[in-house]
This record gives sequence, C-alpha cells and structure tokens, in this order.
Amino acid sequence: MPSHLSATLLALCLFTVTFAVNLQAPLYEVYAAGSGLGATAVTIGFAAYVGGLMPTLLLLGGLSDRIGRRPPIALALVLGGGATALLVLVPSWSSLVMARLLLGVGTALATTAGTAYMTELLGEARARGAALVVTSATSLGFGGGALATGISLGVQGRRSCLRVSWRSSWRCRCWP
Repeated sequence: MPSHLSATLLALCLFTVTFAVNLQAPLYEVYAAGSGLGATAVTIGFAAYVGGLMPTLLLLGGLSDRIGRRPPIALALVLGGGATALLVLVPSWSSLVMARLLLGVGTALATTAGTAYMTELLGEARARGAALVVTSATSLGFGGGALATGISLGVQGRRSCLRVSWRSSWRCRCWP
C-alpha cells in the first residue's frame, strides 16, 4: 500500500479513536442526574478517562515498539467502538465510567503507536509533517465527537431523551 494512503488511513484511525472519546460529553448532565451524585458524577466520569490513559501511557507506551504499530491501533479502535456500544446499549452512569476507562486505554494505545507509525510512514525527513498530521487528526477527533453530539441534539430540538438506570428503575430524563 502506498505510504500516502497508509498515512491517510492512519490519520482516519486516530481521528476515529479520539472522536469516540468526547462523543458522550454533551450528555454528561443526564448521566450525572441519573446517578444521584450530581457534579461528583461528572468529575468521576472525567477521572475515569485519566485512570485508563495514564497507566497505559506509563506501562504500555512502548508496546508498539515490541509488537508492531498496527495491533495497538486496532485494539484502540475496538476499545473505542466497544465503549461507544456500551453507552448506546446500557446508557447509565456506571456504563459511562467504564466506557471512559476503556476510552482512556484506547487513546493511550493509539496516540503512542500512531505517532511513531506516522513518522515511519512519512519518513524521518518529514517528522514535523508527521507530528502535524497526528496532532491535527487527534485534535479534530477530540473536538468533533462533542460537536457531532451537540449538533445532533440541536437538530432534534434539544428534546432528546436518554434512559438512565439508577437503582434498578428506569426513567427518562429530557432537556427542556
């Protein structure tokens, strides 16, 4: 596969992984309300992401040097898809915490392997360009996820409803 096509696919993978990270961000208020913990629930949700990200960066940051660049990126895509599916199928605060943990692990795997892989694909002479592509793809992904959900809610007239589970009872929380 030509290196420019591989670099484009890699950038798309990095965008996808980071897009999933903030896809649920506009829904935090609803998840928090369903938990009964208030603002603490949102803090725990954000902290769960860091709880997955930091240990993975510290302990597995060099994993792609040992097993190759593609497996960590593929695993990151699977984790991002699994976390998103979890929130779609079981929309609750506890699911949010688990999903954020998985997304943190996936982001760490993708960014460490992705940066090295992009440099290999584009060559050491274009290392600055590789860093720019990785930074752009991940930044657009992080912002794009929240933007996509926000636009979706706006198109629906902010009357979106999310079923949240709390203490075995189901109820619906809607925005005004």
